[in-house]
Amino acid sequence: MGYFAKINKRNNVTEVIVADQEHIDKIKVVSEVVEAVEAVEPVLWAEGDEIPEGKKVGDVKVAGVLPVEAQEAVYDTWIETKMDGSVRKNYAGVGYHYDEAKDAFIPPKPFNSWVLNDDTCQWEAPVDYPSDGKDYKWDEETTNWVEV
Repeated sequence: MGYFAKINKRNNVTEVIVADQEHIDKIKVVSEVVEAVEAVEPVLWAEGDEIPEGKKVGDVKVAGVLPVEAQEAVYDTWIETKMDGSVRKNYAGVGYHYDEAKDAFIPPKPFNSWVLNDDTCQWEAPVDYPSDGKDYKWDEETTNWVEV
């Protein structure tokens, strides 16, 4: 068993699950089948067809084009992640972004002024957290730490 992050076509993490590789491989097979179905031209109900109840001329008769939600699912990819960050620098979470070039999961940026540390793929404040033992919170307006 392992942890797997589902990323969409924009490389954003939408889900993290515990599964074995066999389960992930089955998901990939289903996606390939859906892609093949998506390539089929749709057939529409036309004048003269015996149209079933609830259908009308112009409705899809043979599904060939998938709804947007299903199309999105086709492009989802499952990528392994580890709780200790030993794989892809950080444990993936919903809302994280997968950077292919860095092969890393990057958390959402907490503040506009923070910068990404390329080694850890973590966001860091432009000013070090004070080491005087007091509690502080980040103030984006002053771009500094403010004592709580």
